[in-house]
Amino acid sequence: MILNQLILLILLSFGLLIISLIIMIKVFIEEWKKKSDEYFIIFILIGIVLIFLLPVILGMIQEIL
Repeated sequence: MILNQLILLILLSFGLLIISLIIMIKVFIEEWKKKSDEYFIIFILIGIVLIFLLPVILGMIQEIL
């Protein structure tokens, strides 16, 4: 039972990661076309922070289970 929940959690987290990467790439392309530097830099920083926070969040969830 716990193994099934863990597998479901891992699949869900990878799905969310893929969706967020697709959205990040889409916004990246749009901002590249606009040539607005301030939003571009902020978007890149937020994306980097989210990518590094995802393993931390998953580790905390795994410790709970």
